[in-house]
Amino acid sequence: MKRTTFVIPKADNDGRPFPTRLIAELQRELLEQFGGYTVQDVRGAWLGDDGKTYHDESWQFTIVMEEEGIDKLVKWLEKVRDLLRQQAMWLEVSETESKLV
Repeated sequence: MKRTTFVIPKADNDGRPFPTRLIAELQRELLEQFGGYTVQDVRGAWLGDDGKTYHDESWQFTIVMEEEGIDKLVKWLEKVRDLLRQQAMWLEVSETESKLV
């Protein structure tokens, strides 16, 4: 199994919050396409290619899936990147073992 972690910003690079309806739709897509997720609030910063420092408040999503689902998630994140007008989306993939108890 693979554990995937990625962030979706709460606002665009000019600080304008994304509509609640749009974020709710993205969460619905995650649930339908990947069967579930865990989400938490996070803050961070990154240095853009233009030398500007961007400070983000974001949601960090975690999804555990079979390796075959990674390409589908990458394609979904590319769509989200374009929709939210982001320069890039961060995705971390690691091996995991999970059990329902």
